[in-house]
Amino acid sequence: MIYRILLLFIFFLSACVNSPYQSNKAIIEETPTTKGFVLVYEESLKEDKILRKRINNDELQVIHNKIKKNSLIDIFNPVNSKSLKAKVIAKDNYPNIYRLVVSKKIVELLELDLDNPYVEFSEIKKNKTFVAKKAKTFQEEREVAEKAPVKKVLVADLSKAKKNKKTKKNNTKFYILISDFYYLDSAQNLKKYLNEQIKSNKLSINSINDHKHRLYLGPFKNFKSLQSTYIKLNKHGFTDLDIYQK
Repeated sequence: MIYRILLLFIFFLSACVNSPYQSNKAIIEETPTTKGFVLVYEESLKEDKILRKRINNDELQVIHNKIKKNSLIDIFNPVNSKSLKAKVIAKDNYPNIYRLVVSKKIVELLELDLDNPYVEFSEIKKNKTFVAKKAKTFQEEREVAEKAPVKKVLVADLSKAKKNKKTKKNNTKFYILISDFYYLDSAQNLKKYLNEQIKSNKLSINSINDHKHRLYLGPFKNFKSLQSTYIKLNKHGFTDLDIYQK
């Protein structure tokens, strides 16, 4: 009799542990953080066939080349520590110099520097119940925010801050690394070829030692100024090129 009671007790404990109804808390899965520059959406990007998909610039929308449609992502601006959540509205291919395509609304709220639009972002993975609840809460907050007359106050504060803020000169320069070569002749031949193809006067060779000759493009005053050159290189088969600052 005692053995039967013990067996029933063990069975009861096991059932409690394995029960799928024991918690209704949201399951949040941590995902790796991606860092890099973003492409700000313009209609011309679709017209020029750089993108196939369209973004509504008045919404918190993004395009990514791997993250699934309708996923949520956290975007963080490390310069001012501002962050927000945005929705992936489509998957699409774009020049791999960028890590993400974002709407103008996101640029505005995060106060991104258009010359150097650098962000950190990660995908948010939660269960369906939590996402539905969060979406409802977001809509309620949005309705309240739209009714609140805060726009004039914010503009006044920002204009005052701009007057008092001392601007610091940024001496950081950007460079595109083409490749390192064992022989100087190889670096010189590629430099000549690229000069003919992309018509740039920023191609240079740095001989680090007798057997390491680095072909690079630069300096560029900011990220924005190197974008067109990087895309030209992509079209000539030079992909996954490194960008470094100095």
